[in-house]
Amino acid sequence: MLFLKCPLQYTDHFKPKRSCGPDDIPLIVLKDSLQVMAYYIKKLFNKLALGDKIPSTWKYAKIKPIFKKGDPKLVENYRPISNLNSISKLFERCVLNRLPSDAKTDGVNQHGFKTGHSTVTAGLDIQSHLAIMSDRGEKSIIYSVDLSAAFDVIRPAMFYKKMVNKMDIPTLNCLNDFLTNRKAQVEVDGHSSVFFSFKAGCPQGSTLGPKIFNMYCSDLSSALKHGYVVSYADDTYVIVSDKDEKNLLKKANSTIKDHVGWLKKNGMICNIAKTEAMYIGEKTDCDIKLDVDGVTIVPSDTMKVLGIQFDNKLSWEHQVVSCTKKCLKLLHGLKHLRKFLNLKQMKQVTTSFLLSVLMYGSEIWYHRHLSFHLKQRIRSAHYRALRMIYGKNLGRHYSRKSLS
Repeated sequence: MLFLKCPLQYTDHFKPKRSCGPDDIPLIVLKDSLQVMAYYIKKLFNKLALGDKIPSTWKYAKIKPIFKKGDPKLVENYRPISNLNSISKLFERCVLNRLPSDAKTDGVNQHGFKTGHSTVTAGLDIQSHLAIMSDRGEKSIIYSVDLSAAFDVIRPAMFYKKMVNKMDIPTLNCLNDFLTNRKAQVEVDGHSSVFFSFKAGCPQGSTLGPKIFNMYCSDLSSALKHGYVVSYADDTYVIVSDKDEKNLLKKANSTIKDHVGWLKKNGMICNIAKTEAMYIGEKTDCDIKLDVDGVTIVPSDTMKVLGIQFDNKLSWEHQVVSCTKKCLKLLHGLKHLRKFLNLKQMKQVTTSFLLSVLMYGSEIWYHRHLSFHLKQRIRSAHYRALRMIYGKNLGRHYSRKSLS
């Protein structure tokens, strides 16, 4: 693995942050001086790549707890933010751009951390599969298992074993060394703890972390015989379908059992009690429920998938009602801002805070089969947003008919 290109091209991905890692060098300093240092950094990176080793000082992280909400005296109410060495982040970006991106390494239906993929493409994949099964006359159960600290439980030895036949050994050795012998310290109000070691997990805030997680979970689909898997990062949704309801329940229970077994085998922590499920199809007298590890899961009529409200008839009524209600609440706040902002600023604020909520995932749920009254509800909310921007001059730009 050789880095033949100059690392200058990768600095565009970095924000000019002034926060420091253990090396006390802010990213903005590295970014500003890289024009001069590029040749030497390239030479260093090539040697590191050929040697399959990363400097031990690059494996250190400085953790700063950021308060979220609740009682400030409770540790669980803080979010740990890791600051890594600046030069190591650039090295990670170089490695990331040399890693393969295909189904063999990332998983068949993984939509997270991939170019051209997003929560929308993941939602479209789920919606399309459910619609196809429904057209075939099959009933479906979709479920999602709740994971805790997914990135923090990756086992380096298991990762190496999974990837040994999927990539070249020098690259794999480099990634394996990146994961092992990592250390961190906590800094609060200028006081630092001693360094402590991590036996597992990707460093938070690293560039390679998401890619390594995708690789680690790439064999999940092959472990489930009946389920159709769609993932976005650590959010995984499994769809099981069959024409016969009893066979469907048998398949679903077998699949979720295999899924939980795979998670435990790979050292991941799941909260089965928080598992969500939804049944799609006409119900009979059969008792529809999933049983795993002594926990009974009863599928509901609706389910939130990546921020979009799916329902068992794919009518999207719950999604439309939910997003339009949120927009009405936002309108009250925007009315007060209109007094202080000009037209351009009002466009930016309304688009960012209101229209983004209204039209989020619209590629999935807004289509020609959406009922007339739901379309009217969307148009009404959209028109109110435009009226908020243009006020009395709205007629010069838009009309209700133009939004139809």
